[in-house]
Amino acid sequence: MCAQQCFRIFDAELDFSAAEVAVGLRALQPNPPRRRQQWFEAVRACRRRQPRDWREAPIARIFSSADEVALAQEQAARQHLLAVLRRRRLTPHDFFLRCDDGDGGGDGGVLTADEVRVGVWGQG
Repeated sequence: MCAQQCFRIFDAELDFSAAEVAVGLRALQPNPPRRRQQWFEAVRACRRRQPRDWREAPIARIFSSADEVALAQEQAARQHLLAVLRRRRLTPHDFFLRCDDGDGGGDGGVLTADEVRVGVWGQG
């Protein structure tokens, strides 16, 4: 499975399952995320595919996570947040609206870490 995922990355594919991302990351983790990203962008530039932004595709995790541990921590945090939302019977949209204080650091539509913390654990 590792070789197959590496060939898919070399082919500049974008859509991977969570398990496939983990396998690809395991193979590439000796290289820093920034170098992985630069290499992938150079390979993609050689392709004649539709210019879809890879940052919005599952493969983006390979370039934003340092290693398998970081990926597992991100997945655990995501699962914890989803569990909190289920317990509170909130949709992600409702959660966002509750947490967003409107300033977002000027990023429009992006929650800050403090806004998420307050939304999950409450004030203080």
